[in-house]
Formats: sequence, C-alpha cells, structure tokens
Amino acid sequence: MPKIAPSGLTNAILYVLKSGLSWRAMPHDLPHPATVYHPFRKWQKDTQPLD
Repeated sequence: MPKIAPSGLTNAILYVLKSGLSWRAMPHDLPHPATVYHPFRKWQKDTQPLD
C-alpha cells in the first residue's frame, strides 16, 4: 500500500463519512479507496469498546 500523508488520509475518511458515499465512489483527487479503507478498518477495529 502506498504511503500517504496523515492529513490526506483524514480528509478522505471524513469525506466518505460525511457524504455517505461508498468507498469506491471517492473522487479521483483523493487517495485510492483501498489506501484509505484498510487503515480506517484497522483503526475502527482497534478502537472498539470492550464489552
């Protein structure tokens, strides 16, 4: 996976979450969807509350 700046990753995640679009529908001026989705899922799994 290519490295991207943390701000680019944050902007892409916020764009998807705020717009409600699917990851595949991200505009081409943002990083590739897989480059953003995998770190997002890792963060999401790592921050889930314990039951």
